[in-house]
Amino acid sequence: MPGAEAPPGAMRPAPHVRIRRGLGGHAFAQAVGIAIQVAGVPLYLHFWGLALYGEWLIAIALQGWFLTVDFGYSATMVNDAAMRAARGDFAGARAGFQSAWALVTSLSLGAAAVVALFGFAPLAAWLGLAELSENGIVLPLLIAQALAHLQSGLFGAGLTAAGQYGLLAFVLTLTRAIGFAFAALAAALGGGPGGAALALALAELAGLVCTAALARRHSPWLRPGLADASVADMRRLAPASLGLSGLALGNALMIQGPVLVIGAALGPAAAAVFTTLRLLARMPVQLAGILFATLRVEATFAHGRGERGRLRQLNTQAVQFAFWWGAATMLALLAVGPFVVAFWTGGEIAVRQPLFALLLASAFATLLWTAAGTALMAANRSQRIAVAYTPAAALALLAAAALAPSLGADGAAAALAIGEWLVFALVARRALTFLDQRLGSLAIAALRPPTGLVRLLRPDR
Repeated sequence: MPGAEAPPGAMRPAPHVRIRRGLGGHAFAQAVGIAIQVAGVPLYLHFWGLALYGEWLIAIALQGWFLTVDFGYSATMVNDAAMRAARGDFAGARAGFQSAWALVTSLSLGAAAVVALFGFAPLAAWLGLAELSENGIVLPLLIAQALAHLQSGLFGAGLTAAGQYGLLAFVLTLTRAIGFAFAALAAALGGGPGGAALALALAELAGLVCTAALARRHSPWLRPGLADASVADMRRLAPASLGLSGLALGNALMIQGPVLVIGAALGPAAAAVFTTLRLLARMPVQLAGILFATLRVEATFAHGRGERGRLRQLNTQAVQFAFWWGAATMLALLAVGPFVVAFWTGGEIAVRQPLFALLLASAFATLLWTAAGTALMAANRSQRIAVAYTPAAALALLAAAALAPSLGADGAAAALAIGEWLVFALVARRALTFLDQRLGSLAIAALRPPTGLVRLLRPDR
């Protein structure tokens, strides 16, 4: 019968096993990401110098824009395929995959063709990349790496739908680590940015082959092609995909926007202090992402199977964790933050109040609204978050720009904190409506310690 290559859940491990593996995979991803950030700066500075390393960072930033050419279709399709596979609709999962694959591949090749037609060397020169404009291979290789990464994300649907999202995180992170290791080796051997870009591109291509092979093994229904692709599926996935694009825009307004505003109003030194303190304040948010990413996939499975009770339970557990984790870490950072910053920056930057407290309050709100939106994101209702987040982020940034000249960074941080708490209120309201849950029951549950998560991980479940 159509779509019956494998019985529902046949390749999916037990929930506690999935969650433990997911936590492990995402923890590995966080650890590697932090290690690369910490090690990359002194390494490239040593072998390339400040000017060439600056050009490399600009090229990497340009590469980042190519990772957005899918307009959120990849992540939306992964959720959709997981929901369909969870209820045994493998034919529907394959149709959604092929539709997204056809669209994202076309958009990727189209974007690359436009840049190639314009010319890589003129683009490098326009961006002020003096040395990279002479080495015309760097940008094409970085763009090729970005396009291969998009393909890995698409094929990752097969692993996610099979409950192997921890394995997917491990493979993608290992690919990144190997690429960085060989890029660093190329830099040390005098290969320059060209050698580093080649190492990254080859590692990404090898990662794509590995991801595709594993996805095919765990999800036999997944096959690239156009046989089952349809415009109807592309339209069906469009609202959630555009919602993810809106979230990316809101994130840029909240993260990059304030730095530009403070830098313009108060100077680079104030921007450096603000950025450093906010990075420390948001560290609990980054670490919580390990759990949120795992619970989100489990919530996707629950929604796909129509298990409203479990979906509500997972969303509540995310909020419980966010409240207790946020309260504990924010209070701890409030106490030890001055010592951490002094040690971290060698005394160059000191904690300023109420700036740091406002940044902690903003981060706490981010934790809560991210947790409250777990079910919405899992069910491909990201547009319901985007319509709250993006306008609130824009208003907060405008308020920060208005307050910074007179109240300094404190005023800007206050505007951002108010914006984040407004987002929490709006997202929580939409989540409660979607889950048919009362505000009082969620609030009472959030005040209880998140012991349910501990039970969820017990191997005897």
